[in-house]
Amino acid sequence: MSIADFCHAHPSVAHPHESLRTAARRMSDEGVGCLVVVDDERRPVGMLTDRDVVMRGLRRRLDLDATRVSEIMTDDVTTVAEFVEREIAIRRLRAEGIRRIPVVDDARRLVGVFSIDDALQAFAECATGVADVSRSQFPDPTAPRRT
Repeated sequence: MSIADFCHAHPSVAHPHESLRTAARRMSDEGVGCLVVVDDERRPVGMLTDRDVVMRGLRRRLDLDATRVSEIMTDDVTTVAEFVEREIAIRRLRAEGIRRIPVVDDARRLVGVFSIDDALQAFAECATGVADVSRSQFPDPTAPRRT
């Protein structure tokens, strides 16, 4: 299955010219810890995390209204194509040392975000399926025996 089947579609986004306050408010309102920063054609140009806001914004005592997202975002954003297999995306997360990766279409437009949490969820579902098969092959030792 491709990564598009596992990623979060319609991720929260920000634009480079937005104020840090606007982006931080969006994170809070939407209950997310990361915004994909996109250009006018919805192509990822950066990532902004709640940690960025705290460590690069608040800690430096930047004016949240005057500081633009582009000033503190991570701009060397790594992406993955929507048709790649889940395992490839997981390898990219590991190789890059990141927790989230934007998923893009052929025109490099944002279609979703795949995170380490998505990978863990997929593994948990797979493990549950394997456990169900295993349980079905062996009788329940706590069930009463028929005589």
